[in-house]
Amino acid sequence: PDEKRILELVIDGIMDNLTPEIAIIYLFDREREELYPSLSRGIKIEEISKERIKSGEFISGLCFEKGELIEIEIGKERDSLEPFLRKYPIKKVICHPIKSYNRILGVIQISKFSSFTLTEEEKWILTIFANRAGVAIESADLYRELELWGKSLEKKVEERTREIQEHLERIKALEKITLKISSEMNLSKSLP
Repeated sequence: PDEKRILELVIDGIMDNLTPEIAIIYLFDREREELYPSLSRGIKIEEISKERIKSGEFISGLCFEKGELIEIEIGKERDSLEPFLRKYPIKKVICHPIKSYNRILGVIQISKFSSFTLTEEEKWILTIFANRAGVAIESADLYRELELWGKSLEKKVEERTREIQEHLERIKALEKITLKISSEMNLSKSLP
């Protein structure tokens, strides 16, 4: 499964259907326990790719921590907005968690330069895109785990095959010694 391609389709679908000025997909790095921007539209990913957000930090981190859709009007107080977004004239931010099997894998954040309210249908559309992203990420994770498991199993089979071959060689050597001893002792007639 091509996780990146599916996430690109998700973010493009969000841009086409919900028409934000900026859309960002943040994914959660389990090792570092932080969100990082994976894809974006309306802002170059190269400009924000090194940004990191902790759970509960700023709007995206708060959405990740709560695991639910968050809509925030941005006024003069812009502290809740991610620092790299503060230079844009953002008036409204909506974040939706990306989930799979009740595990939060990331966040979709959309920003508008005008104030607006998502309709129930638009919230439903955003939920569908977030769910699709969750399935893509989970499928890619499972595929990677399966590949690792397969490689591990292959290595174990190779090791076990080598052990069996070594054991067979020892048995053959013992058989030769046994035959030699029996022929020297003239016991070959009594052995089966």
